[in-house]
Amino acid sequence: MNRGTACVSSQVGCSLSCKFCHTGTMDKSRLRNLTSGEIVAQVMQQRLSMNDFPSTRGEHFVSNIVMMGMGEPLYNYRNVKKAIETLMHSGGLSFSRRKITLSTSGVVPLIVKLGEDLGVSLAISLHAVNNDLRNELVPINKTYNLESLLEACR
Repeated sequence: MNRGTACVSSQVGCSLSCKFCHTGTMDKSRLRNLTSGEIVAQVMQQRLSMNDFPSTRGEHFVSNIVMMGMGEPLYNYRNVKKAIETLMHSGGLSFSRRKITLSTSGVVPLIVKLGEDLGVSLAISLHAVNNDLRNELVPINKTYNLESLLEACR
């Protein structure tokens, strides 16, 4: 069986400016949140390009979705939530919440909300195991340090 994962973006650009990420170097005046429709359209386009819509086939090539593309999904929470709800809806593409993973750099206040609202899998872009190095690499750590991030994940 051929299966694949659709990697989806939530923003054009990213405001976090992590040291290792080229996306954060984009001109901040071009930064914007994608609409829920634009987020869903990425999955639809990937399926369309793979001819992944025959009504006679029960299996799909695009079997998983990861919110690991451009942007910090939790900084576009309203549109990301609506897009994920659309992708999971039984009248739509019917993706299981277990087949969707959202990656965050650590927007602590919204991690618990994400779990309560959607229950999708969570991935953390950690990049360091101590606050000193993470402060340097991932500036959001200065606001939400490792201890608060780990607590939110629990």
